Amino acid sequence: MDLPFGNWGMALNTPLFELHQSLGGRMVDFAGWQMPVQYKSIVEEHLAVRASVGAFDISHMGRFRLYGPGAQAHLAHFVTCSVATMIQGQVKYGLILNEQGGTCDDVLVYHLGDHWALVVNASNRQKIWTLILASLPETEVRLVDETLETAMVAIQGPNAIALCQDIANTNFSNMGNYSAQNLTYRGCEILVSRTGYTGEDGMEWSVPSYLVDRLAKDLETHRVPWCGLGCRDTLRLEAGMPLYGHELDEAIDPLQAGLGFAVRKPLEGFVGAGALASRMM
Repeated sequence: MDLPFGNWGMALNTPLFELHQSLGGRMVDFAGWQMPVQYKSIVEEHLAVRASVGAFDISHMGRFRLYGPGAQAHLAHFVTCSVATMIQGQVKYGLILNEQGGTCDDVLVYHLGDHWALVVNASNRQKIWTLILASLPETEVRLVDETLETAMVAIQGPNAIALCQDIANTNFSNMGNYSAQNLTYRGCEILVSRTGYTGEDGMEWSVPSYLVDRLAKDLETHRVPWCGLGCRDTLRLEAGMPLYGHELDEAIDPLQAGLGFAVRKPLEGFVGAGALASRMM
């Protein structure tokens, strides 16, 4: 089968590439994608998110869906968090390990009722796809990569939820942290989650590529500034959140990284569990 990664010899553009250029974004190659590292000032963008709200293009993140009766069990084989205890609409942070217990990636797992979703780091998209696909049952699980057909925007900051409610015309007051739901936006079903990578409250929107310009216009109407990878990095550092390739890699296990909370007990049933258990003896 063809792997859905585009041409890996060329940098990919997100659906918001032209917007970033028009706003004066300083574009850099990040994990094979042309991404804005900053617009006017990393400091200004950082402070805007801490004080009010900011928007991030995170369309470079890998987005997979798993369908079929075996999807939950297959995810549980790879992901360290407790997938079996998740309820519909819940999101969990977890890790995918190698056989030695090192970290292949840190991920978000979404229980969406009749199927599951997985968000992975852009730099690890091909690696995680290949890992999951290698042991995929022929009939019980269908794996879909929707990265190139969708866009993802993070809206973060203390005013983010109120802003999202205005844009979506939806009340999110009963939506807890690390939860997700489908909703209709501009006549199209989209996925929103109360998640983020800044240490602030906020939401992440996953929408069809053709719809993200409309979302960008709504953000412009509400005077929401766009923020680049530079301030996303300073925000996550300030919040003590790890970044793969820096505080996490295949030589670092979850316990060394201080991420034991993302590993289910007992240590069994997932790749790398035995190696982790032996290190704790």
